[in-house]
Amino acid sequence: MKYSFRINSAASLAGLTLAGAVFGFPLAASANQVVILPNSQWSGFVSVPSSAFVLTTTQVTGPSTIQGGVGNSFAGETTQGTPFPSIDVSAGGFDSAQISGGKAHVSLTYFIEIVGPGSGPAPLHVTGAGSVGSYNGGIGAVSLEVVTPGIEFLSAVTSINGVATVYGTDGVQPLVPDNTAFNIDGTMLFPINTILSVIMFAEADSDLELGPSQGAAFIDPIFSIDPSFANADQYSIVTSPDIGNGGAGGGVPEPSTWALLLGGFGALGAVLRGRRKAAFLAQA
Repeated sequence: MKYSFRINSAASLAGLTLAGAVFGFPLAASANQVVILPNSQWSGFVSVPSSAFVLTTTQVTGPSTIQGGVGNSFAGETTQGTPFPSIDVSAGGFDSAQISGGKAHVSLTYFIEIVGPGSGPAPLHVTGAGSVGSYNGGIGAVSLEVVTPGIEFLSAVTSINGVATVYGTDGVQPLVPDNTAFNIDGTMLFPINTILSVIMFAEADSDLELGPSQGAAFIDPIFSIDPSFANADQYSIVTSPDIGNGGAGGGVPEPSTWALLLGGFGALGAVLRGRRKAAFLAQA
């Protein structure tokens, strides 16, 4: 059964759109309809030890940059909703006298809708980039999910103790043999004029039981209509009002860019090792 509404006011549309997001029914676009989707929902935390047995935790409630570090542990996140959504987290530490290393977990849920003529599905093209990294008991993990009842697009990669595994294979294209850097490039049919949920997650953990430990993760998706689809120019993608889409087909780093990102992660380990050596010499 397909429900069809003719919306005459933005207030009425907002209420019906929110109901559609909750109950999963499609809203048919009319010629004079202005699509208004629910706002995004952010959650997560950045946690670092403030002393040997006390953790300091900062909650993530929206696009932000949070950095923390005490002693030889650190954690941080950088997130944005516009001009495109992305999550970047990192954590590390090497002082086993502290209760734990840094941790950073961030989740973003927002909504998109393919607006266009007719009633059939349209091919949603998902592009973007991601990376994960871990060292010595650390964890770096990312996932991207686009979902409506009965249909799911899932890209997910997790790195644990330096070993990266692809769990959600939709569109994941590794750029390096160990899967730590990857592009997302995949297409899936989704119903038009229907609210789709986009769920992004990134996690970075460090574990000091084994000594110096690190984790890092990054995810950055963009959505468009597959240009090979008939009359693709008659379709558009609407996002939650506080979320951008960054333009169709862009935002995928080249392999040389990924080399710089991975080089930065290696440099982070060098900094930690250097700080540990300095602390050892100071105690000698």
